[in-house]
Amino acid sequence: MSTLEARFQIQHYALRIARASTAFGRLQESVWKREGLSSETKLKVYRAVVLLSLCMPLRPGLPTLDMLQISTDPTYAG
Repeated sequence: MSTLEARFQIQHYALRIARASTAFGRLQESVWKREGLSSETKLKVYRAVVLLSLCMPLRPGLPTLDMLQISTDPTYAG
């Protein structure tokens, strides 16, 4: 892998992390600070919104986390 390819991959994953962070932040008032929601519900929202945003490619044809065999399962110890 060339240096240019490596830099592109790093930038690509940094953008994914930024997108997930934005998704997490947008849920601050409606989910995370809301006292009426159970922790289980909050975890389901996290998995559905934040982790999904990490798994979705920025553009069609780019690898997803599933393609890289990175588990989003919190019990995964790999």
